[in-house]
Amino acid sequence: MMRLRFRDIIVLVIISLFFSLTHPLILYAVPKGDKSEAEVLDSAERFFINLKERKYTDAWNTLTEESRFTIIDDVYKSIKKAGGDIEKEIVATDFSNSGTIFKTYWDAFLDNFNPDLVLKESKWEIKDIENDKAIIILKYIKSEAIAELKLHKENGKWRVGLIESFWTMKR
Repeated sequence: MMRLRFRDIIVLVIISLFFSLTHPLILYAVPKGDKSEAEVLDSAERFFINLKERKYTDAWNTLTEESRFTIIDDVYKSIKKAGGDIEKEIVATDFSNSGTIFKTYWDAFLDNFNPDLVLKESKWEIKDIENDKAIIILKYIKSEAIAELKLHKENGKWRVGLIESFWTMKR
């Protein structure tokens, strides 16, 4: 049977105290990255779930300012091109109030896009999180192609960059 000397016991006590005192610091240091990842993934997922459930106002509120501005601008230009007589401010107000133009836009969007392709049939992987920008890799399980979903932190919240991610042809 091994006998511990007084000195060995003191060393073990010091090591135990060190780990018990620093353990909370380790616990608080580790989740920070996990928390950011969870916040990014939650924001992105919430956008697609809101679309699927046709909660357009909630989906709209998860978008970046650039995405919202560009969508309003695109809708305005499309109406004008089709011969409509409307001011851009009226389109912006309609979107702010979740009006008829707003609902029609999102209904048409869902006629051409199934959120389940992202929610249920794609693998999600964080590519990068840096300060106020994040990228999620979306890989549709029936394809080798990937898509990069960009998010930006605005006013302390992660927002989906729909335009920044998928309107690259227009940029």
